[in-house]
Amino acid sequence: MMQKIITRLQDWVDVKLRNHCDRLPKSTQRKIVLAMLGIFAFFSLSLFGYSLYRLGENEGQEMAVEHLRLLPDEITRIHKEIKP
Repeated sequence: MMQKIITRLQDWVDVKLRNHCDRLPKSTQRKIVLAMLGIFAFFSLSLFGYSLYRLGENEGQEMAVEHLRLLPDEITRIHKEIKP
């Protein structure tokens, strides 16, 4: 039931959107598509540039690693498992 409602809503929106877009002249449609492409290209290139900028930001710092400490009981248990 819910799937039918969603499908009908999608079809209705599709028809309305196509009608509105078809009323626009071809030159206006082309301008809208090119503007959307330009906006997408700008944001994708700016994100790529920002990622490259941040890539070497923490290069001088070493990664902190916490070592595991084994308790004496765990050490004896491990030795018993290794040596039969």
